[in-house]
Amino acid sequence: MHDFCGQGLNVSRIGILSYGTGNLSSVYKSFSTISESPSVVVSPVDLKRIDGLVLPGVGHFGAAMRYLSETRLLAYLPSTIRDGLPTLGICLGLQLMCEFSEEDSTVKGLGLFPFGVSRLRSQPQTNVKVPQIGWNSVRPAMGCSKLFEGLHRDENYFYFANSFGVKVNETPMVNTSYCHGDHYFASLESGSVFGVQFHPEKSGEQGLKVLENFARTIR
Repeated sequence: MHDFCGQGLNVSRIGILSYGTGNLSSVYKSFSTISESPSVVVSPVDLKRIDGLVLPGVGHFGAAMRYLSETRLLAYLPSTIRDGLPTLGICLGLQLMCEFSEEDSTVKGLGLFPFGVSRLRSQPQTNVKVPQIGWNSVRPAMGCSKLFEGLHRDENYFYFANSFGVKVNETPMVNTSYCHGDHYFASLESGSVFGVQFHPEKSGEQGLKVLENFARTIR
């Protein structure tokens, strides 16, 4: 993978969103490893105390969205993020940023990315299983990626654990992709909004580099 464009590192406070599930502890530890001191966001008031936000992975789309509604975070999240709060969605976090998911058609997503989330399809004839659990290669970014700055072709394997994903389509957004039977977005970037389908906190040094690059976007 080629080098990508980026900018200088600024130390900022990062909030990790709680929605009643998710792997907060491992995400927290990973940011601590790169000398960040994250806090946990559990209420709308917490959104005013951070400079960057992370939506962690693991969980159910519908349950997470309902939790955000019950805690009143849902009333503030989309506008706060659109107003420029640097935000990174990880796995389920990326899916929550989309408009809807086949995992639960009764609730809407945050609508930050104009895409729907589809269920991965198993393909026994080619040994494609669902869920996808394990390492997979990520194709180089289409566009100048901030998240992948400094990563090279031999560092493009990341850890996935997912049954749903966003199918690749034509978009002007900076993106990377992976193949699991079909082609899906591995990452999306639009302004200060970022999402990754893989788990950077479980992807070794290259995953930590992605988290570090996200931290660099925070002023």
